[in-house]
Amino acid sequence: MYSIYSYITTVVSHGLSTIPAYVWATIGALYLTWRALLPRPIPGIPHYNRDSARSILGDIPGLIRAGTKQQIWIADQNIKHNSPLVQLFLDPFGPPVLVLSDFREAQDIMLRRSSEWGKAVITREIFGGVLPNAHIVMKSADPRFKLNKELVRDLMTPAFLNEVSKILVTRSPLFQFLCRPLLK
Repeated sequence: MYSIYSYITTVVSHGLSTIPAYVWATIGALYLTWRALLPRPIPGIPHYNRDSARSILGDIPGLIRAGTKQQIWIADQNIKHNSPLVQLFLDPFGPPVLVLSDFREAQDIMLRRSSEWGKAVITREIFGGVLPNAHIVMKSADPRFKLNKELVRDLMTPAFLNEVSKILVTRSPLFQFLCRPLLK
């Protein structure tokens, strides 16, 4: 029976060839698994934390260190990288989160180019279990989305909101309960 000392001296004297092949295969498989689990930055957006891209947890440790000032930490990433657009790795094994801090560009996306962007996955995850067929859960490419949009189009006109919805909302018990202190 070999002691650890004799095994190490044998490995050192004969080289690494005495280590069994299954040990090398295990080390290789672990390395490949680790590489596959690392966050993948979106190509073309160079602004992200390099150290976070080398960690399976991504930016989560930095976010945890921020404690109650997490929003400030996220905003500081734009300042740190001197860029209005940065990538954050906040979801292990998930895609990076893009943080845009340029007001004009954000306004342009929201007002003029919203068709280029679909609904956020997190919105579908939050409401999908409770309301699987609701308008908020449907993707823009879903054929039901266009039909549903046609159904609710008239419900969003200013006349309908002022004449019907306003009356129904102000008569609701929840509205009465919440606004009672304000009315006194």
